[in-house]
Amino acid sequence: MHHALHLPEIVGEIVEKNSSVPGYLHTCLLINTLFFQCAAPILWTSCAPGIESEGSNHVTPDIRHLAHIARVDAQRGQRYANLIRRLMFGGKGFEHYMSETVSETRRMYETRYHDGSVSHASLPMVGFEWKQLVDLEIKEPSFGIETFMDMERLLPYLVPRLRRLEWSGCRGVDEGIFSALQVKCPALKSLVLKPNCWNGTFDATREAVEGFLVKNSGMEHLDVRTDGAGHVWRRVWTKDLLKVLSGHSNLRTVSLPDIEDSSIKELIQSQGGECRTPFFALQHLCTGLSASTLPSLHRITPQLSALTLDLRAIDLPATMSVLFHASAFTQLSSLIIHFPGEAEIHGTDLIRLFQNCPSLSHLSIGKDQTHLHQPWARGLVDSDFEVLARSAVQSCYQSIRSVFRGELDLIWYSEPSRTDLIDLVMIWEVN
Repeated sequence: MHHALHLPEIVGEIVEKNSSVPGYLHTCLLINTLFFQCAAPILWTSCAPGIESEGSNHVTPDIRHLAHIARVDAQRGQRYANLIRRLMFGGKGFEHYMSETVSETRRMYETRYHDGSVSHASLPMVGFEWKQLVDLEIKEPSFGIETFMDMERLLPYLVPRLRRLEWSGCRGVDEGIFSALQVKCPALKSLVLKPNCWNGTFDATREAVEGFLVKNSGMEHLDVRTDGAGHVWRRVWTKDLLKVLSGHSNLRTVSLPDIEDSSIKELIQSQGGECRTPFFALQHLCTGLSASTLPSLHRITPQLSALTLDLRAIDLPATMSVLFHASAFTQLSSLIIHFPGEAEIHGTDLIRLFQNCPSLSHLSIGKDQTHLHQPWARGLVDSDFEVLARSAVQSCYQSIRSVFRGELDLIWYSEPSRTDLIDLVMIWEVN
């Protein structure tokens, strides 16, 4: 970026000293060419609304700017498109446009969304190519306005260099997207597909999804979990697909719909006498399952360093011992659990968790992400605090303190004394 910042001074100096020299216009043309070659790749590396370019402080162009340029001069627009590596459609979320009334907020967002949709619609019409595109992010609104992106409009952006695709809020996902990705995007490393949580559908066949996963064996990140709409995936996400995923050599982060205990047990049985550990590269898993399923999960993923569990769709009795079973993952550094309403957190289970997981540095077990459900704290008495303080590592001090001080809004059956909370802090400072 520092090269581009000095160019105006250089340009001014050259123009001033050579204004009377024959061939002055040719000199200006050369200067303009040099400026474009140096500055344009920096200014147009991303095209995303309100996002600062990585490595610099300038705000990147909006897709509407590129569409306006293309309508005036398609060739010039294509030159800029050739430089874009990151493209975002949809921009900042609904909360960015908050106003005094919900209706006004929605109107502001819809206006912005509509403008972006029109801009995107005009680009493929002028035959645009995205030769350098590696990151494509599409965020469609979750409320009831007509969506823009579909397979026909998506295809021009699926290029061989693409490494990351995120499509959130889509109304429908069919086998066409998996077939297209399989053929057009051999370098894809990260895929996020989240159907709309209210009326999204998933119509892809199991064969299409499985074929994509087998072909793109270099995938490192896969997220197909949708809050509130996990059911749309259930009919195709079978033990066969879990088996395909289990053999991926580079898959490190996975977010899946709720997993049945029987599916994991069948996967274990299918391994037979194989020496190779399934999911051997997996480090972070996000899914929903019962507490009784965790031992089976541990058998195939004992190396997990981060585990996120959404238990809100799980029957309450099946969540009661989740902390106890989670303590079997001794390499955990992060544990996030979204409990259903009326769930209980027991002091003995929490102590066991910290004693068995010495690397645990991040813990979130309070309110869920919608702030609707709060677990109850049972059996967390004053005598437990010193044990917890001495069991957990120094880096987890803030996490434990937030649990005990109520920042995560646990509901206490018996409130811990303020004196003991102070003692907990003092113990940590001494250690």
